[in-house]
Amino acid sequence: MKRILIKLVLIPLAIVIMMSGWFVAALGGFMPGTAYAKERYEDLQIFAKVLNLVQQYYVEEVDTQKLIYGGIKGMLQELDPHTNFLQPDVYKEFESETSG
Repeated sequence: MKRILIKLVLIPLAIVIMMSGWFVAALGGFMPGTAYAKERYEDLQIFAKVLNLVQQYYVEEVDTQKLIYGGIKGMLQELDPHTNFLQPDVYKEFESETSG
């Protein structure tokens, strides 16, 4: 059951990660096939491989979304102490509290 769940989560996740790499590269004015896009894709592959290893070999079942959000938070913390990631539900609450 766990392997089926992992396959149902991991394959779509890998596709999303790969497509997000192309999307980010296109936003930066670079198209897939350039050195920049290839480097970003390789970096995303590392992230996906680590996520896969954790899902396969970690002692307990892991929350994939929690791991991905944690990775995003860690990435943004490397920029400066003021850049932060808000999960969608937290952002909606923040937006409703701060709007008109």
